[in-house]
Amino acid sequence: MVTREFFRRWGEYRQLMRELKSYSDVELAELGMVRSACARTAFDAAFGSPLEDWRRWFKASGARARRGRPASTI
Repeated sequence: MVTREFFRRWGEYRQLMRELKSYSDVELAELGMVRSACARTAFDAAFGSPLEDWRRWFKASGARARRGRPASTI
């Protein structure tokens, strides 16, 4: 089930990338975007909500783990 959801979202990402690549720089500017941000925007649109929960959890767990460690001397 998870694999099916991943591939559905991957297909959505690919479709968004095709659509964004078809726009001219002027059209992207009207949308408030630059060409270099297309991949990140498409990724966030397709995968954003499930990964955002994971990112928040990962940052929170990493912050807790680092609190107890001494600072690195490197």
